[in-house]
Amino acid sequence: KLSLLICAHVITEPGSKNLAVLKESTQAWLNDHKIKGFYTVTESARFEDGAKSCLTLAGLGKLSPNLVLIGFKSDWRKKVDELQQYFNLLHSAFDHAISIGILRVNGGLDFSEHINAEVTVTSEVEDERRGSVDVVEDKEASKVSEESTNLTNDAANVSDEGKGDDTKMSELSGKSLVENKDDLSKLQGWPARRLRTRTISRAVYEKQDGSPLDKTIVENIKQFQGSKKKGFIDVWWLYDDGGLTLLIPYILSTRQMYSECSLRVFCLGNKKDDLDRETRNMAALLAKFRIDFSDVIVIPDVTKRAQDSTSAEMKEIWDSLPPDSITEEEKAVNKEKTNRHMRLAELLREHSKDSQLVVMTLPMPRK
Repeated sequence: KLSLLICAHVITEPGSKNLAVLKESTQAWLNDHKIKGFYTVTESARFEDGAKSCLTLAGLGKLSPNLVLIGFKSDWRKKVDELQQYFNLLHSAFDHAISIGILRVNGGLDFSEHINAEVTVTSEVEDERRGSVDVVEDKEASKVSEESTNLTNDAANVSDEGKGDDTKMSELSGKSLVENKDDLSKLQGWPARRLRTRTISRAVYEKQDGSPLDKTIVENIKQFQGSKKKGFIDVWWLYDDGGLTLLIPYILSTRQMYSECSLRVFCLGNKKDDLDRETRNMAALLAKFRIDFSDVIVIPDVTKRAQDSTSAEMKEIWDSLPPDSITEEEKAVNKEKTNRHMRLAELLREHSKDSQLVVMTLPMPRK
């Protein structure tokens, strides 16, 4: 809640949009949806160059982001050149000592083709500042205050004479009290808040032809705006990455949406004989950092040969890539590593397919 959020936008078609209007409208959209953050946009013919500009220029001095969250590139098989830029961006973030997070959600993140337009609705909003009254009422208040001051001065003058008439003094005091009561009743009738109007942007969930969207698509769009989720938050801690893989799900578990989800931690074991010891060590580490968890599960057979169905699925992916994207030599050199990732995919589907959120240490390939 106290962190700096900057939403960066890279336009790969320079001159296609008015940046000033885009900045103003997008910042208004963030405010309307109660998202505390800032919006920045840059133009570049290459996504990689524009993203690197955002990495280096975002923030102000020490008040700069230390984590980059980007979406999963689902079309990486079809656009190999863009995939290379995506890969270079990850390494560029590491070169600037910035952490990386890749968000992958059901249905993807781009719903621009499903949302027909953004409409603006004019509505009345209460001004939270109290005491906001019109100028006429301010003049009336000044008049009341002036009359009250004059009455007080008259009473003071009578008192200074020393020989003042008690009857006259009583009349002045009574007149002051009666008139002040009437004036106070007027003051209490003034409005404490002022209504003002402004435009609020709202998304219209319909297709380009005007027909309503499917219920599944609408649920995917609003999956982070719904009610509380119940189930598990699974953390796959493949190796020590500094603790970010554990910190993010723990912070999310303290928020309202995931407050009823239990935290499970999966880690990899080297030997079956040491499973109990590794489980106790992980539980002690979590207790040391005061992270509440429901279970710690150590996976012992990650080096086991992957199933034939998984190998066939991997081969299908290789065949769908452009020719010469991966050579046979590269496949032979990375055979053991590839089998490890396929086994992780099998274990992930086995244990976490029904979980509400899965956080996994990023298996970062080297250059």
